[in-house]
Order: sequence, then C-alpha cells, then structure tokens
Amino acid sequence: MPPRVEECIFAEMDKGDAFIMLASAYHGGGNNTTKDQRRLMFATFSVRGYMRQEENQYLAVPQEVAKTFDRDIQEFMGYSMSDPAGGFVEEMDPIFVLRPEEAKGPTDF
Repeated sequence: MPPRVEECIFAEMDKGDAFIMLASAYHGGGNNTTKDQRRLMFATFSVRGYMRQEENQYLAVPQEVAKTFDRDIQEFMGYSMSDPAGGFVEEMDPIFVLRPEEAKGPTDF
C-alpha cells in the first residue's frame, strides 16, 4: 500500500541539484505547477559490476557525444569491463572504442 501524503518527504531542488535514492523507495514525480519553466529528469539504474545497466547507454548516446565525457562517466555508461572479462568488445575493454589511443594491444583476461 502506498504511503499517505503526510508520510511522504518531498525533494524540492534547485537548478543543478541531484537526488540519489534506492530503487526500493516508493517514489513519484509529484506535480510540476510551474507555468514558465521546463523540467528535465534524468534517471539511470545500475546493478552489481558484473552485470550490465538496464538501458544500454552506449547504444542510446552517440559515440561522438560519449567521447566528450570524462572517463569515469564513460565507464559508468557501460564502456568498461567487469571481472571476469564481462562486457568485452572484440576481446578488448570497450573503453578503447572511445579512447583508441589508450589501447596497448591485445590483452590477456
């Protein structure tokens, strides 16, 4: 049964704020009552490192755009491997698709 309104906590945020929550939390979008503002929400879901994310960001975001991101964001998007050798591309770490200059040749898993 969903919580009653008096049991809820509202996350009112300013431009640039971020909100991180567990997926087990009961949540809803609430009402956007602004008349002259546009709101954008970005949601991503992650799981243990040896599994892949729910949505394939490396397919949803063009490589030209992904190349402009910092390496940690690229890896979070899925351009990374997890032990033991999960997520490789042509027997290489997928980060080398975006950063070929960092490839040192064939790797041994």
